[in-house]
Amino acid sequence: MSRTATILFADIRGYTSLASRMDPIVLGETVSVFQDRCAESVWAHDGIVNKHMGDGLMAILNVPITVERRAEAAILAGFEIHRRCRAELAGLARQLGGLTAAELGVGVGIHTGVVEIGQFSMQPSHPLEPLERDALRQNRRKR
Repeated sequence: MSRTATILFADIRGYTSLASRMDPIVLGETVSVFQDRCAESVWAHDGIVNKHMGDGLMAILNVPITVERRAEAAILAGFEIHRRCRAELAGLARQLGGLTAAELGVGVGIHTGVVEIGQFSMQPSHPLEPLERDALRQNRRKR
């Protein structure tokens, strides 16, 4: 299925340095809180979380829920992610010492384009995945 969608990625900047300084259990709790705040921000703007990836996540707007102003909604979700997470991460950086708020922050990337939505694996439990149509064309040319 082809559809225009907006994809949002969010992650913790400085995660590698953070991981080397924290107890693994506390690190896991921190990542969980970060991903929860991101998900809440995405849901508030009618997006869905497609997958969690380490310290980050990928969200989609306009699939399967139709969002007419999907790019604007993604930008608002991105601002909300920054607002919700920046203060918590800055406090964590101060607690750990040696990390500045600039070294430990929030990264958000947003892209709108035509995607192919489908199950791209033979495994029945594999989730629906978006693939950018141009990326598919480029991949075919390389073969």
